[in-house]
Amino acid sequence: MPKTTEAPKPSGGHTADLESLTQQQAAWLIGKPTSWLRDRADLDGRRPDGKYNARDLVRAFLADEKSRLEPAEVPEPDLQAMVQTCGHLEDTHRSIGIQILESIQARFGAAGLARAGEILLRSLKWDHARWGDQPSHRPRPKLTEAEVRAKVLADLEERVADRLREEEERESRQLGRVVEQCPDCRRVLWVLEWRKMVPPAGYLIDEIECDDCLVKKFPPRLPA
Repeated sequence: MPKTTEAPKPSGGHTADLESLTQQQAAWLIGKPTSWLRDRADLDGRRPDGKYNARDLVRAFLADEKSRLEPAEVPEPDLQAMVQTCGHLEDTHRSIGIQILESIQARFGAAGLARAGEILLRSLKWDHARWGDQPSHRPRPKLTEAEVRAKVLADLEERVADRLREEEERESRQLGRVVEQCPDCRRVLWVLEWRKMVPPAGYLIDEIECDDCLVKKFPPRLPA
């Protein structure tokens, strides 16, 4: 029986073919028309000679597809809950936001997160256009009736104390019971003299720097 000879394998074998795909082969591999691949010259995997490296091309194609993921149709109640949470991204609301996003991710996958991210960005832009950057605030827990009464009473007492201080100050100024005291040397301006003394009882004190302390802080410049 005549002995048959084995056909020689192409140089480099199968790996060499995958590293040197034609444009038609590369387009078939990723399921796109040749024209699409020709217009996407920015994708990695294309060699200087116009051939394609299959591994690099597939990696670049998958990354590109992931970045262009179509958002899923997420139920509006889920999106509304996320929008409301977006306005209170403080300590007590971060866990709620995490729960909402994890729920969307579990039910709708990456496409659901893409949709959530789109709505979240729109919500932030909308709020910023209306309100700008607001100071941070922490939502307070609901108070009991007793706590509300105590708070109102404390606020009222503080307002009464402020009003009494205002009345005392007004009366002192009307009666001339006001002295000026230097905050640095603590001397008191009494009868047009800065004296080392304790301000008299019942007098309102205005803090004003004396002439000597001002000169020490801002010495006069001598003419050149």
